[in-house]
Amino acid sequence: MGRSPSCFIFNVWNRQAIPPRVALRIFQRNFTTKEEAGRGLGTYSMKFFGEKILGGQVSFTTSAESGTVFKFSLPISP
Repeated sequence: MGRSPSCFIFNVWNRQAIPPRVALRIFQRNFTTKEEAGRGLGTYSMKFFGEKILGGQVSFTTSAESGTVFKFSLPISP
């Protein structure tokens, strides 16, 4: 978690990398990697509400060396 003069930044880190075939669809509605019943709404909802409703930016980076980091930047109103 951090803060810059113009935005609030929230990061979530996981030591594992996301496979390329999953990374391409990670924010897609109803996409799930679970074999049991999953809704596939978690990352989709995060991106939709974070960007469309709150006006922020949601992104992620992933690599075998660094793991995966999801980043949510939310603008701070003056």
